[in-house]
Amino acid sequence: MQVQFADVEADTAIGTTFAWEAIDLRTPAPAKIPAYSVSRSFPDVDYERTNPNFYREVAAYAAFQNLLRPVRLVVENTGSTSPDDIRVEIDVEEASGVSLKEYEPSEPSTYADHGREP
Repeated sequence: MQVQFADVEADTAIGTTFAWEAIDLRTPAPAKIPAYSVSRSFPDVDYERTNPNFYREVAAYAAFQNLLRPVRLVVENTGSTSPDDIRVEIDVEEASGVSLKEYEPSEPSTYADHGREP
């Protein structure tokens, strides 16, 4: 068995190592980012609740997205028999600074109820 990284779009093997560039986006401390608000003229009533943390969420989301890159693996059978049970484990050392996708923040919304955008 041979495991290699693959080009994400072309789905072709590119080797056993790869490098990528990422932007370490540094944002102000959340307390320094202003709250999001919308000016409404009375009596124009809007029943949607705005998300005051929208700008802070955008900063966190953008910082996270600039560090991630998609990865694809290709497993090639180089032996003469078919494999029965293939398992791929990827160990990432905590000190490496690699962040896992499961910790990705949700896409920000200007509305407090993210499921009800107009």
